[in-house]
Amino acid sequence: MVETQKSLRLSTLRRGLLLPLAWTLLGAADPAPVLKAREAWYDFKFYGNKVGHLHAKDSPTTINGRPAFVVHRASSVTVRRQEDVVRMESTTDAYFTPDGQPMKFNHTRLEGREQRTVTGYRDGDVLVIRSDVGGNIQEKRLP
Repeated sequence: MVETQKSLRLSTLRRGLLLPLAWTLLGAADPAPVLKAREAWYDFKFYGNKVGHLHAKDSPTTINGRPAFVVHRASSVTVRRQEDVVRMESTTDAYFTPDGQPMKFNHTRLEGREQRTVTGYRDGDVLVIRSDVGGNIQEKRLP
């Protein structure tokens, strides 16, 4: 099923899509409901003018032969500030088990020419997160 041309305010997007995704990534979500494949497109509007979009796609998959679910989000926002045009792009793929346990995620954000990448995966009971911001690489292990 593909839904098209939905308008969202950025605050609605933050509450409705990013917070549940963050809870899923951190493994703090309630037991997962039965998930179905779905796809939707949303418009970002600022003062009634379209400034970007979000593509949301959820689908079943497998990782190392185990059933999994992937949540894909790709967005693009372009705004003009006086003489400058600023474009921000973001892509997130989060993988989790059918019961809602996080498996891995990839997030890339591009602002102008600056790229930030954050990846994470489960290592037993620990979530390993690796970030690369302008070549500065950091790794954290979260219980």
